[in-house]
Amino acid sequence: MSEKTDNVIAPKRRRLSDLYLVGRELELNDGGSEPGISVYLQKISPIEQRDAADCATKARASLLAIKNSPIENKVLYEDQLEDMGLDSRESYIDFLSANRIEELRLSAEQRIAEEDEWSKNDYLHSLQEAWNSGLSDSWVVNDEDEEANRVYLELKRYTDIVEDSLSNDKKDIYAEFDLIEGTDLKNKVVDKVIEMEADFAWMNEFSFYQAFYATREVDDHNVRYFTSIDEVKTIDTRVLTEIISNYREMTVEGVEGKD
Repeated sequence: MSEKTDNVIAPKRRRLSDLYLVGRELELNDGGSEPGISVYLQKISPIEQRDAADCATKARASLLAIKNSPIENKVLYEDQLEDMGLDSRESYIDFLSANRIEELRLSAEQRIAEEDEWSKNDYLHSLQEAWNSGLSDSWVVNDEDEEANRVYLELKRYTDIVEDSLSNDKKDIYAEFDLIEGTDLKNKVVDKVIEMEADFAWMNEFSFYQAFYATREVDDHNVRYFTSIDEVKTIDTRVLTEIISNYREMTVEGVEGKD
């Protein structure tokens, strides 16, 4: 998304064509002169989904255990803070507040979207659909485009109303963290970094197993393409990313905004 257009709230929605899709063929190549390799991506079963989640949970748990270990075991994560731009008390508080503020923002978006001004005749949804269907690109090229600019200004007005509604809540959250002493505040930041690493480990491991279970032979969808999870973990990152992104595109969850 362009930096010019990421300051308005306009989520993309699923299409009817996404429903009940159970598989698709995918051709992978390295950009060379040799023909690509085709595989079939198939939605994994509930049992495979459970097994993938169980393996991912084990990877996450091993990192979370570090939170409860002596402080000297956390030095590696403490050393990462400066590289992450976390080098002041203000940045610590911004970092610790981010998740709670985002939750409040999503709630505010929904609440304000249900007000008559935005819900009547599906007004907000229509603006967001128009924006995502090409007007955002038009506005980036020419922000004086009459139709694109009109839609942008309305979406920006909605976005500003959402942000304004969060003003007092933000102050309360910041004030709460501002009461914490310096060393304790830094420790909370380190623990959150560990939690983020653990969440990343969960998603990484889950993605490996999704690719393992979902990738099948083109000629026989009952046969897995990969012989083992270790084989999945050794393929080029670009290939794995393409497999996972195509699989997730095929299996977008039905709840808007859920990751």
